[in-house]
Amino acid sequence: MTGPRSKSFPIKNGFCLIYPDKLEINQEDLMGKMERFLYKRGFKTRMVLYLGLAMVLLLASLISVIIANYFLATFLLVVAVAALYFLLKNRKLSLATEIDRKQIQQVDYKEAIQGVSRAMFLVHFEEGNKSYLKQLQLPTSSPNVQMFVQSALMIMIDEGLIHQ
Repeated sequence: MTGPRSKSFPIKNGFCLIYPDKLEINQEDLMGKMERFLYKRGFKTRMVLYLGLAMVLLLASLISVIIANYFLATFLLVVAVAALYFLLKNRKLSLATEIDRKQIQQVDYKEAIQGVSRAMFLVHFEEGNKSYLKQLQLPTSSPNVQMFVQSALMIMIDEGLIHQ
């Protein structure tokens, strides 16, 4: 899969392949397959996922009110509001599986916070006069976490995507 002129490093549920002309993100989990499916059909952001989740939760809340289960209805309504909050907060997160190098504006490295967040790369890019953000979360479950993070950081620096 990796050609002679590509470099790769592991991300949360797959690999990021860096070619001279593009970045390719391969995620083999259910979420990655769903993102790839939606992106091929013209959806650019995760908005459709959060909106779909919120609509299902609101419908379930309405059904719970009809059957007089008010506790469940309240709980589902709170979760639906949380999904709408994440919709607004993450409206620029992209579903892109390939990003041209010409479109990349900058790449930021975000350190991991022990027990709170993963180390990740934030790829800021522009597509069709709109700016998007792609998160590349690095793995944390391996015993060699620091080695993976350092090698990914060195690859991004060597490729000129991160400037130090």
